[in-house]
Amino acid sequence: MDKFILFLKGIFMGAADIIPGVSGGSIALITGIYDDFIGAIHSININVLKEILKGNIVKGIKLIQWEFLIPIGLGILTAIFSMARLMHFFLEEYTLYTWSVFFGLIVASAYIISKQFEMNINRAISLIIGGVISFIIVGLVPVNTPNAYWFLFIAGVIAISAMILPGISGAFLLLIMGKYHYITGMIKDPFVGENILGLIAVGLGCIVGILSFSRVLKFVLDRWHSGTMAFLTGMMIGSLRKIWPYKETLETKLIDGELFVMKEKLVTPWSVDGFVISLVFMVIGFLVIIVLDKVANRNKLSS
Repeated sequence: MDKFILFLKGIFMGAADIIPGVSGGSIALITGIYDDFIGAIHSININVLKEILKGNIVKGIKLIQWEFLIPIGLGILTAIFSMARLMHFFLEEYTLYTWSVFFGLIVASAYIISKQFEMNINRAISLIIGGVISFIIVGLVPVNTPNAYWFLFIAGVIAISAMILPGISGAFLLLIMGKYHYITGMIKDPFVGENILGLIAVGLGCIVGILSFSRVLKFVLDRWHSGTMAFLTGMMIGSLRKIWPYKETLETKLIDGELFVMKEKLVTPWSVDGFVISLVFMVIGFLVIIVLDKVANRNKLSS
């Protein structure tokens, strides 16, 4: 049952990772597995390689926290490959209501995570810095970039590093780099033409990115846990600029056959048709996270 629950949490993380503006790292924090997730990735280290090079392959493999990584990884991959089309459908057909749910999810997430540390001057500064950085990043506009394998590798490194950071969406950074629709297009049809090689390039970038950047996160979490959590909370709050459901498009541009929003203006909820229903969906998103947190805390107490 524990492995199945980890698998479900992986599905939630994977679903979040394919949505521009939502981070799988946020879901890991919400569900209480963020530290374990970073620690499990960190178990794939130089000691494993040393044992394998010595010929102790079984011993080296056993150093890796497979009992955590396998169910989480399967859940993430299952969501990415099975839900890409579904998420595209909801974002295109029910844009307002979908972003409303996401907004509620992130607000509740930031609230829950903020309870994990006591606020002081230093942590308040960390929170503000994280918020400003996130606010600026999500305000960037998509650019046109090459589809070469080397750039797909770099895109994979950057995206996966962001995906394990709460508040910064790896999918949105792909959008900024002009690679979101290109890569999700390959995921939809992974065995067509050059898509296989393209996905291999992205996958290798993801492996390099997650193994290297997780070590940075592990380092700062071990030494400045509360300050880091405050910084990550700020990043989640800053990302609300992108997730705010009520927007007016001011300028669009066609890039590689895809229409991108280059400039938009945030508007008040009551100036948008359907805002009452959207508020209901926002509350639902908020309550989902609150209930998940209550269940997680209850399971911790019972264990």
